[in-house]
Formats: sequence, C-alpha cells, structure tokens
Amino acid sequence: MIRNDPSRKRNLSLLTPSTEHQLPVPWGHIAYKHYPKLKLTTSSNSTTPKSSTNTTEKFDKSLPVLCFHGWLDNANSFERVIPLIQQAHPDIEFYSFDFPGHGKSSHRPDGVHVTSIETYV
Repeated sequence: MIRNDPSRKRNLSLLTPSTEHQLPVPWGHIAYKHYPKLKLTTSSNSTTPKSSTNTTEKFDKSLPVLCFHGWLDNANSFERVIPLIQQAHPDIEFYSFDFPGHGKSSHRPDGVHVTSIETYV
C-alpha cells in the first residue's frame, strides 16, 4: 500500500517545532502557534531544505503567513502541512490561530452568538 510506504515519509523531526502562545483579549485569550523560520546550516552533511526557483519566490517572505482553520477545527490543522511547506521555503514563518471557542482559545462570553465565519474576519 502506497500510504504506508516508508520511502514516502519525510523526516519532519529535523524541522523547527511550533511553539504555543496566547494573545490576551477582553474575554480571555486567543491561542496560536508560531512556526519560526528555519535556521539553515552550512554543514555539507546536513539535510538543509533547498529553496525553490519557481514563481512563488516573487512574494515578500519578510511577512509571516497567517493561518486560520475551518469551522469546528483548530490550529493543529496546520501541524503537518507547515513543516512540508518549510522544507521548500525555509525562510517563511507561520502563525496558526484558534478561533474563540475552538482548540485552546477561550470561549466567547455568554450571550455572544456567531452565525457565520465572516464575524471573525
């Protein structure tokens, strides 16, 4: 079965792990994860990610990428995909957020109702 083929697995343990943080808000906190830019090494034996030469190099990598999960999900949705992106683009940092009431973020106060995702944006 291809899904369990060990040769297809990537070594994600060499990548920088995320760190969890909390952003204070009036009703509690918004939880988020930070994925810093990867530290590149100059050793010839290292498995340093290679930079891509395609058209994605035209965007400003000095700005972080903000990641927002789907409905009824949480910031861990990006735990596997961000390291894969960073293998090709080690000079990009990411932040993934939990919406209020999702993941590790505080719930909204009683009486506050949200009817659509646009309310958060």
